[in-house]
Amino acid sequence: MNNKPIVYRNIIKVLLLIPLLMVSSVQGAEGTDAIYYHGDVVGIAPPHIVISEYNLDQDKKINVTYVLDAKVTLENRKSTSDIKPGDSIMFSYVIKGGKDTIGSLLIGDKEKDSIRVWADSLKRALNMPLEKESVQ
Repeated sequence: MNNKPIVYRNIIKVLLLIPLLMVSSVQGAEGTDAIYYHGDVVGIAPPHIVISEYNLDQDKKINVTYVLDAKVTLENRKSTSDIKPGDSIMFSYVIKGGKDTIGSLLIGDKEKDSIRVWADSLKRALNMPLEKESVQ
């Protein structure tokens, strides 16, 4: 099976997101700033999702629990029930009611998508440590 069309389609999606991600933040719900980040899904039980992400202050990966907004926008999945542990994601969240609430998710597949490659490129640009299992 040829996965090139899938990879190319996802590269285009990521390239379209770059202008949004290059802006440090945009105006979000309730007057708070939306924050863009990425990580790997550890577990999901809607409305909660646990994401393994790199923490700059602690200089290591940590698990963070987020709330999925009732109107969360999904890319590459039809519903939250299609999100599985191990999925690589890029997401935006705002602080809503004192909780980190995800409003949009771009879900990838480590085997097929370029999200990890893109994330590693972004980390290099920001001089952040790369993950050991990163794709070259």
